[in-house]
Amino acid sequence: MNQRQLGWATWAMMVAVLMGSGDWLAADARASVLSSLSGSVFLDHDINGIYDPLLEWVFPNVEVSLTQAGSSSAPVVVRTNDSGFYQFSGLGAGQYSITQPMMPGGYMNVKLGLGRLVDAATGQPVEAFPGTIVNYNQLLGIPPHFAGIQLPANSTRGVGYNFGQIWTGKAWYLTDPNPALRPPHARPPIPEPTTMTLLAIGWLCVAGGRRLRGR
Repeated sequence: MNQRQLGWATWAMMVAVLMGSGDWLAADARASVLSSLSGSVFLDHDINGIYDPLLEWVFPNVEVSLTQAGSSSAPVVVRTNDSGFYQFSGLGAGQYSITQPMMPGGYMNVKLGLGRLVDAATGQPVEAFPGTIVNYNQLLGIPPHFAGIQLPANSTRGVGYNFGQIWTGKAWYLTDPNPALRPPHARPPIPEPTTMTLLAIGWLCVAGGRRLRGR
C-alpha cells in the first residue's frame, strides 16, 4: 500500500469510527443541550409568590433540592446565595421536582410561585408543562414543592420557581430572630397582636408616669 492509499484508508477509518451507527454524534448533541431551573427564597410580604427586590427580604443559605422522576440518584441539593437565589444547571430532558425541605427558623408557611419555561437562546415560552404547586402540609409531613416540571429536549430555562416565606407568631418589634437580609427600603412587617398589646401597655405606663410627675 503506497502513501496515498494509506492516507485514504486512515481517513475512512476515522469517518467510520466517528459515524458508526450515529451514537457518538447523537451523544455529543445530547451533551450540548442542557437546561436549568431557578428561583428565589424570600419573605413574601404580599403573599403572591412573586419576588419584589425593592420591598421584600431574602433568605440566604436556604436548602433547596431537585429530584428527577425515574432516577435512582439522590436528590441534588443547593443553597440560596446572598441574594436568596438558587439554580440547578446542566439538566437534561426529563421530569423534575423542586423542594424546600426545611423552613427558615420561625416561618411556618410558604407561598409558592409557579415558574415558567423559556427557550434558553430566544427567551420565548416553550411548549412544555411547567409543573404543579404542592403546598406545605405540616400535618402530613409534605414539604412545599413544585412537581412534574417537564424539561424538553431543547435547551430550556425554568425561571421564577419561588418559595415565598410567610411569617407567623413573631414579636417583630421586640425581637427579630429571622436570618433574612433586608432591602434598603423594606417596609416593616406587621406586628402580631401580642406585640401590639405589650407596646400599648408600655405606652400607658409611660403616660401614667408623666401624669404622676405633673401633680
